[in-house]
Amino acid sequence: MVAAKRKRPAQDDGEFAGRGIKSALRQAKPQRLVTLEQLEEFDQGEEPFSSMMDVITVEEGEGDDANGEDEADETDEFDDEFDDEFDDEFTSEQQPPRTEMQSRRGPTTQEMQQIREASDLFKSNTFKLKMDAFLPTLRPSESKKAAITSFLHTLRTHLLSLPAIPSTHPLQAQALPQLNGVRVPYPFPRPAQEVNWKVRFDPPEDMQVIGSWATGTAVAIPGRSGKGKREWGVDLGIVMPAAMFEKKDYLNARVFHKRAFYLAVVAASLVRDELGVDAKFECPSGDERQTRVVLRAKDDPNAPFSSSFAVHIHLLLPRGDAFPFPVSHLSPGHASFHTSTTPSPPTPRYNALVLSFSLPLTLLVAVHQFTQDIPSYKDALALLRAWASRRGFDRSGRASEQSVLGFEGRGAWWALLLGGCVQGWEEVGGRLPGSTAGKSRLARGMSSYQLFRGVLDFLHSWDWNRPLFMKTRSSGQESGFPLQEWKLHHECIFVESTGQSNILNGVPRSSLQLLQQEARIAMKVLDNKIEDAFDTLFLRDVSLPLARFDATLRVDTSAALPIADLRASQLDHSSQINALVHAIQSATTHALATRAKTVAVLQTPPPEWELTADRPLSTATIDIGIIFEPGQFARLVDHGPPADDTEGASAFREFWGDKSELRRFKDGSITECVVWDADSHEDRTNIPSRLVAYILGRHFRIAASSITLYQAMFDPLLQLPASAVQAITGSSPSDVSFRTVLQTYDHLVRELKAVQDFPLSLLNVTAAADGLRHTSTFPPLIVDISRASSLPDCLRYIPAQEIILEFEASTKWPDDLEADQKIKLAFFEEIAEKLKQQLAGAQVNVALDPPPASMIEDNCYLEIIMPNGIAFHARIYHNRERTLLERSIVDRATSESSRKQAIGVLQRFNTQFVEKPRHHAAIATLHHKFSAYSQTVRLAKRWLSAHLLACHVPSELVELVCAHLFLSPGPFSPPRSLFDAFIRLLHLLGTWKWTQDPLLVPLYASKDAENDDRIIFPKEKCDAALEAFTAARSTDPSMSSRAWFVATEEDIHGLAWGRDAPSALICRRITQLAKTCYRYVEAAFDANSLQAYALFSPSYEDYDFVLDLESTIVPTLYQGLLADEEIWLTRMKFRNLPSQELSVYGPAVRANLDPADLFFRDLQRTYGDACVFFYNPLGGTKIAGIWNPAVLKPTAFKVLLGYSSTPHIVAKADGTVNVSHNETSTSKPLVALNTDALLNEIAALGCGLITAVSTAQTRHPASLPPQL
Repeated sequence: MVAAKRKRPAQDDGEFAGRGIKSALRQAKPQRLVTLEQLEEFDQGEEPFSSMMDVITVEEGEGDDANGEDEADETDEFDDEFDDEFDDEFTSEQQPPRTEMQSRRGPTTQEMQQIREASDLFKSNTFKLKMDAFLPTLRPSESKKAAITSFLHTLRTHLLSLPAIPSTHPLQAQALPQLNGVRVPYPFPRPAQEVNWKVRFDPPEDMQVIGSWATGTAVAIPGRSGKGKREWGVDLGIVMPAAMFEKKDYLNARVFHKRAFYLAVVAASLVRDELGVDAKFECPSGDERQTRVVLRAKDDPNAPFSSSFAVHIHLLLPRGDAFPFPVSHLSPGHASFHTSTTPSPPTPRYNALVLSFSLPLTLLVAVHQFTQDIPSYKDALALLRAWASRRGFDRSGRASEQSVLGFEGRGAWWALLLGGCVQGWEEVGGRLPGSTAGKSRLARGMSSYQLFRGVLDFLHSWDWNRPLFMKTRSSGQESGFPLQEWKLHHECIFVESTGQSNILNGVPRSSLQLLQQEARIAMKVLDNKIEDAFDTLFLRDVSLPLARFDATLRVDTSAALPIADLRASQLDHSSQINALVHAIQSATTHALATRAKTVAVLQTPPPEWELTADRPLSTATIDIGIIFEPGQFARLVDHGPPADDTEGASAFREFWGDKSELRRFKDGSITECVVWDADSHEDRTNIPSRLVAYILGRHFRIAASSITLYQAMFDPLLQLPASAVQAITGSSPSDVSFRTVLQTYDHLVRELKAVQDFPLSLLNVTAAADGLRHTSTFPPLIVDISRASSLPDCLRYIPAQEIILEFEASTKWPDDLEADQKIKLAFFEEIAEKLKQQLAGAQVNVALDPPPASMIEDNCYLEIIMPNGIAFHARIYHNRERTLLERSIVDRATSESSRKQAIGVLQRFNTQFVEKPRHHAAIATLHHKFSAYSQTVRLAKRWLSAHLLACHVPSELVELVCAHLFLSPGPFSPPRSLFDAFIRLLHLLGTWKWTQDPLLVPLYASKDAENDDRIIFPKEKCDAALEAFTAARSTDPSMSSRAWFVATEEDIHGLAWGRDAPSALICRRITQLAKTCYRYVEAAFDANSLQAYALFSPSYEDYDFVLDLESTIVPTLYQGLLADEEIWLTRMKFRNLPSQELSVYGPAVRANLDPADLFFRDLQRTYGDACVFFYNPLGGTKIAGIWNPAVLKPTAFKVLLGYSSTPHIVAKADGTVNVSHNETSTSKPLVALNTDALLNEIAALGCGLITAVSTAQTRHPASLPPQL
């Protein structure tokens, strides 16, 4: 979506600041960059203006249109997460109002310089303005800072005064009175009774505020759709005295046990009313060895600090020479657990964690130095963390949400990464990762945007196989441990300046590959000069796995059986769950191999727990997200090593088990392989999910019932009931595909071109139907024409596929439009006779369009029903017709009524013979480029139909909106599966502010692009489309036409498919439904209760009346959701009866015959001024309607009012009634719509088809007129 260029009056600073962040950002969108020439004119005083905001023209207000205000308000609540949360912070930054003199002066030199630099340093004026409005909302106000600072001083005094506790046995320490019932959070393995070491408490050696709060870089990001509470974290480090520890306390978790006791003593001391806080234990990383205490203000007016803060108490070890353990014994290859195994396995994670307890103070110094040396460091880091937080890499105060495995509590890494990209890296073991000759590091004087972009560029080009070392503080200092030891025991290496701690300890490579993928996407978004990138990168939360990944699996790991191979890993990871999760991540990544670009494991952190309670079990449920590799993910065979590779083949068979088999392939090779069965395209798409489920069952003994496969959840919605398919086609549902109709089409084209002795040669046959481009909701079914008459009426719908015939040019065509149509009829007659001879068993007939069709427009077609039941409607394209119509329109002798008729005919001609074939070719190309595209369109049409809206939205318009998801995927890569594409579609429909923004779809520019390329709408045509949109909204503020403005390069005015539909009413309904459905998906996913059918279940409560139809005579009944199979199965028992007793439609086979749909269209055409009708063309058995509020209002009586009316009765105070009159001098009686009479008319028209009429007032069947 691209913001339109629409001017609005500038607002004063106070109004600008008081509307919340999103309103502020919307007002900051410029129409164009201010040029230097304009600035010079302003500087010379040639054009006075009141403020800098006057220089920049912005979008018309969100909802300022008379008819667009409601839509904007509705969609704002869904997408604009910042409005309620950030108003306080943003309004605190507003400037005092300008004086009259200030408002009239020109821009200062500094202001001019800022605007000049905006394009170079901040991508654009828009980006700079939005960033300036956004960054203050991430940081707390100064008033809140003062309160928390005062509390920290109080807390420091309290903790430093704690009395010492003498040594005691770790198991007896729990009963000490000083703990006051607080449980000691001993990590795994728990202390044994026979241990000969003891725990004790000495007052802290030192206390200091650490982390981002101390360096002034703290940020807090609101959660997904407002989920969870946004908090600023204040980290307080307590340095435990070195005298408490012995030299070998690093062994067998003793250091963690002593730390746990110390933490319990600190926590017990905080349970005091005078402090005014609630204290709990927390373990956000899931590693119980990192348990800490979190403090929050009580819900009390006298609370010591704001509820927007949380104080996290960390226990640290002394650093430097005071570190209590030999650093050399904590190298990555050292074993810190002595087990019965000889030799004991190394514990790299354990060792790195012990070393990390002395690291925060070192990092504090490093980050503080970065803030001093790099002017834009804080803003760049805030942008980086905001971007990462939206993608689940940095929760930044959102403690209840999922995060990517390994990135829990990695706030320091972002700070060091940014600093390292500016400072440079230590060259250890060869060239820098991702470096190229002559590539320079980021400059210290760069703007925050340039630094942010530079880090993204570094991330997406980072070679994960090479380690990164921060520059050491002193020249020539060597790394603390050998390089090979780092590589041997850590997947990814990012070593801080002391050379002893790997900041990426415990981060799997696949998680970093996901980060690399996100950085690559962000760079493409920033490179798009048409669409503004700020909202995409920083405001839209993309952490919902169902929309982010092509396949998502939810796994309950508590169902996994104990695995002996994980026991050693359990000691290194601190728990069986943590070891299991990392093992699952490794196994799934190995199994998917080249099928996936990346595999990510997402975890929700364990909840906080009371001080007096035992630690809750670790979160056992994880989500596995897979981003598919195009062209590889759906392959049927996984190739293994050749048969002569004994060791490799043995490992392959061990990994895959019974799935592995030895096969000879066409190229003569004999290899181990795994073959997957798939009967359809949908089955092939689901292979990655099935593969992961198999691996989880084989290696971790997780039953299929404990795995939720979301990817295949929507597949049944695009399948017809097996009994209906069997009855119609005589084959199974697996045989139903678009291949049949395409093969039939190719056969028909050959037969048409083989027609002999025809006056003109057939040049081209062009398809123009969704069934021939894989986007009809269901593939056309084959049916034996000879037995079709024996089918029940509810199974007899045969859709016709439209094709266009183009003959060679000839001067013998008459220069008369009406005569041209007669010539077409003659052509069809002759073609029909010849096809009947060539196609044995086919039905070929000439047909006319319904009577409303004009005699000067194309009004006839050739209906061809092939022997297999596939139907086609062929029309003749004669280019001369357009010339004649254009000549008639400009001819002054043409009457106004004839000119108006000719304009309408020309529009329909262009749509039928120009737009449709061109659109068909482009959509067919998309189907081949994106494997999930056609399924997405089909499901979108299914969804619109289920909610009774499909009849109001042209099929081609739905295809264009879906194409936008694939060509302009925003913060994602193009979807590769139906599930994530449809979830993204719901988000698009729910958040698209169609009253203010057009949808620009680069449909034709995608022809030669690669699969992952970002297709950019051509700049010149983009400007033209925006101007057309602005003009459309200016001339038609009520949006009676082009409510959805969807433009392509060949239709920049959006007239081809959105000229008359959908209406603003329908667009509002779609927006609200999509918004509700997306919210349901989020809530149901979190609750693990998602049901696909819930998204497709319509509600009739909002309609004023509902017409129930006789289901047995609805030809499309079998296409309905949850259709009752008994209706057709019962009637098929009596096939021996004459067909006229089974069918009200007779034995003839007709294409496109759907009386229910035709009745709906008759109602809309006849009563469209009084009410709007809604119908599901895919098996719907109800027609719903709402009254037009304009005709419900009493109005003065007049002749030819246009609808059935009744006197408006007014009840008086004395109980009598009277007919109300107009208050004008004419005193005409008032009348209103006679709804009862109108419903009776409708019931009479639908006699035999309508079984009941219910209204909103009664919701009971109304009486029907007698059968006619």
